Amino acid sequence: MFHAFTGCDTVSCFGGRGKKTAWDTWTTYGDVTPAFCALGAMPDPRAIDEWMQPLERFVVLLYDRTSTEEGVNQARKQLFSKKGRAIDRYSLPPTQAALIQHTNSLPGWSLLGPNDDPCSRASVTK
Repeated sequence: MFHAFTGCDTVSCFGGRGKKTAWDTWTTYGDVTPAFCALGAMPDPRAIDEWMQPLERFVVLLYDRTSTEEGVNQARKQLFSKKGRAIDRYSLPPTQAALIQHTNSLPGWSLLGPNDDPCSRASVTK
């Protein structure tokens, strides 16, 4: 589900953030792994609601690794108000409403193969 969430052929990516940045963020914020696993296993709006908090935190860290904000709307406000920071269309995370829409547009299947699925290895790597 990581591949789909961070942008693929059928789902938009996060502006100015590529796979390497997303991967590096995932390696530092492993708490989002259960959310990716749950969404890959059960693409259901109720699952999205349940896992929105770690997904939001992941997106916040995707845009600012030093942020202490939990939600994307709060992070947008914080980043917008930083003095000396250039603001362009790629410097702010999406709004919470846009993130929910993005998450709802994910394909209903995991795009990772059985050998690449971190959910199957989660207990081994921890």
